[in-house]
Amino acid sequence: YEEAEALLTEARDGTERVLGTAHPNYLTSLETLGALYLEQGKPVQAAPLFRQILAARRRILGDDHPSTAIAMHNLASVLSELGDYDQAEVLATETLRVRLRTRGDEHPYTQQTRLLLAVLLARRGAFDEALGHIRVVVEHGYAHPYLLDEEVLEVLEPLQGRAEFDSLLATVRRRVAAEK
Repeated sequence: YEEAEALLTEARDGTERVLGTAHPNYLTSLETLGALYLEQGKPVQAAPLFRQILAARRRILGDDHPSTAIAMHNLASVLSELGDYDQAEVLATETLRVRLRTRGDEHPYTQQTRLLLAVLLARRGAFDEALGHIRVVVEHGYAHPYLLDEEVLEVLEPLQGRAEFDSLLATVRRRVAAEK
């Protein structure tokens, strides 16, 4: 990881010098470095990068651009990892609205954001609303191992034992196993 971080930092700095901070390649270098930080379990280092990416994409591309929505979703995920669930929920809700408007409800990215929002809603005790989002995700055929993550299942634990949730979870387990 140390070597990768050094190379990515060098690439980011070089891209900034040559192309400037508004260039898509510079923003991609920030995303890659931020993803490495997340992989290393360093969301504190990743957060400012994802904030910078979102600000630049909003300024350059506007709020409804697919790349801006990706940046919004990524920052919401980082904020969730940092425990800033309220801000993460606000951003995930905005991201879902954008993705519904620009990609539609069937798109996997829309469902990815819907699933993130479901977990954030469950964190604040809005279990019925969370279950509604999980239902839509599964109905659209989206099966992501994120829903089977131990920490996520812990957050969703109050839903366990509800017939609908248990059935949806079993469906996700079957789909994830079939994809292996």
